[in-house]
Amino acid sequence: MQQPPNTYPQQQWQQPPMPPQQPPLPTQQYQPPVPPPEKKARKRLWLILAALVLVLAVIIGVASQVQSQKPTPAVQPTHITQQPALQPTSNPPSKPTLQPTKVLTATHGTPHLGGAISDFIGTYGKPDPHSSIQQGYIALHFLPSTSQSNVDGLIVATNPHNTASLAANITVQAQNGNAQTAAIGWTVNDAKSRCMAFAPSDAHFVKEFVYANTSGFDMVYSSAQLAKDFPASAFTDNQQKQVPAGTFDVQYLYAIDGQHISFCDLIIGEQQTTNIYARNQ
Repeated sequence: MQQPPNTYPQQQWQQPPMPPQQPPLPTQQYQPPVPPPEKKARKRLWLILAALVLVLAVIIGVASQVQSQKPTPAVQPTHITQQPALQPTSNPPSKPTLQPTKVLTATHGTPHLGGAISDFIGTYGKPDPHSSIQQGYIALHFLPSTSQSNVDGLIVATNPHNTASLAANITVQAQNGNAQTAAIGWTVNDAKSRCMAFAPSDAHFVKEFVYANTSGFDMVYSSAQLAKDFPASAFTDNQQKQVPAGTFDVQYLYAIDGQHISFCDLIIGEQQTTNIYARNQ
């Protein structure tokens, strides 16, 4: 038996339409906050300054180390040999202190050229502070000035080439205000008498030189005793030329008035005659 045909229309099942999808939201990434530009620049400036200070400290340290390693030049000692002065001059401001030594022990012989220098201490007392004692040379000052001339009335010195402590140079000053000297100077005869009192007892006159500039004159003597007291090499002129052993001369210089003698100087050899101001007489 046949079924009747289905007259109802067949409805085909269809899936209901899906609702339209919305586009996905964009994903946002987290970003840290940006520091203000001013703080960043300030931080960079401090870093630069710190680096500069560090570099400067390193440079100073290296320079100091190099400077400290430089060798220091050694100071060479200077040796000064003092020579006896032929004419008395104003004493220097410094006053060397006398060193205790046996030559300062007073003896009581007659003070004279070629005699023991200690005889002058026995006669005139302790030398004043202007005196000086060096190795190989002694200069003793006596009769200190009582005025402002700062020149001592008597100066006795040894010979720097002779180890014996004998008087080889004697200077007698007239114008220094001391009671034992003169206010203006001595007459020529008085000066000769005073100065020749220090000459050896066997002195013999040889010749006289008068200075061409009329500043004074010089008298030459010989002494056999002096020839025994000093070696022959000690007797020279002012050009270091040899003269006869036992020779000594006495120089007399005029005071400012041209008539009185201001001082005299006795010295072994002919130290005060061979110069351009002397003429033989």
